[in-house]
Amino acid sequence: RVHGERDRFVVTFRTPFSPKFWGLYSLTINEKDGINVIANLIFGEGPETFTEEDVACYKKFDAGSKLFLDIDTYVFQEKVDAVILKQSFHSSNHGSLVRSNISNNIVTKHPTTPISSSILTRSTITSELNSKKKKNSIGYENFEENENSKSFESLSKMMKDMKDDRGNIQLQEKGCYMISQLFQLMQQKEMVDLVLDNLVSFSSVQKNDIEKEKISNLLQISCYTIHRMAYYPELKDYIGESGTIELLLKIMQTHIMDSQLQIYILGALRNLVCASEENKNRFVQSQGLKSILNIQLQHSNNSSILLQSIGILKNISSNPIFVNEIENSGGIKICLDLAQNILVWINEKSNRSEPKNYLEILQTFFDFILNCIESESESSQNNIILNEQTFRGFLSNQIIYDSLGDTILEILKKIEL
Repeated sequence: RVHGERDRFVVTFRTPFSPKFWGLYSLTINEKDGINVIANLIFGEGPETFTEEDVACYKKFDAGSKLFLDIDTYVFQEKVDAVILKQSFHSSNHGSLVRSNISNNIVTKHPTTPISSSILTRSTITSELNSKKKKNSIGYENFEENENSKSFESLSKMMKDMKDDRGNIQLQEKGCYMISQLFQLMQQKEMVDLVLDNLVSFSSVQKNDIEKEKISNLLQISCYTIHRMAYYPELKDYIGESGTIELLLKIMQTHIMDSQLQIYILGALRNLVCASEENKNRFVQSQGLKSILNIQLQHSNNSSILLQSIGILKNISSNPIFVNEIENSGGIKICLDLAQNILVWINEKSNRSEPKNYLEILQTFFDFILNCIESESESSQNNIILNEQTFRGFLSNQIIYDSLGDTILEILKKIEL
């Protein structure tokens, strides 16, 4: 299982609830029986050795989402990149006495994707919310991902407080943030319900309300929490069944000019409709396509909104049934126009580093177009064929050609066919 010319290595995490680095190990076959695998510490503070019998969970690093994902295995395999050891190793003094000179900074990013990790990460939301000078309210900057704050007791107490004091905006905001970071401790539907209660209770605030900014921040962190929870299929379905998609679309219309809130709403929707045909259908039936296209037009200069909204269209269009719906709503034409605007913008820039975020938008847009072509929807294909010169125009830009040329050529090849 670990035989081969290449050396095999795995990392361990410090606790079952935290992705903080604990140790790097080399894997070898037990010389006594030639079967069992032994992991030997190379550096770090984890136990000197462990075997498969000591492993509670095996993980594989996913390059797309930048996450360590659980895999269904009970032994070391080629695809295993990390492990979490059984609780006995964490509750007893198995740690190595040798401290590494290398900083223990190997951590995974928070689950963001199916969606881009460059938009909705903990560092992004923390800096954005703190930039509004909220340091004396929720105190995100004081929230540490250590073993104490990640305890079951801390999370349970916060959930109880949230239930008991529903009208306390500051408490609800802090509680949602804690849930967004720690919900993997339990992944209970009760957590989803607490977050959804906030969306229901505070979604109808009008712009003249004195607590407008505080409530906007609460809605943002609530949407961010939904976005993170929707990464997990067992919670994604429950969230969709609870009427969340319809509620998010309602909030989108109520707070249509709140661009920051729109980003988090779109991020939540993008994850909810990813790999869930039921949620895709709920979204389309709730006039979601019309809503996000309206948001695109209202915020056409906001790159984050464009990225998330086109990402939703990409996820929806992965099911050919819905491509005609997108075409009939004008989605393909609107996105083509937006993409052309991005091309003009990039052509006007002399600094090659500036269009980086827009290249990500274009990549998502091109993937969306490929889905539409492969759907065999005649009307959408005709619309794309009529814009063949638009795609050739992208190839004339060296920045785009270097980064996305292969995808554009694939589109042109399919158009010609």
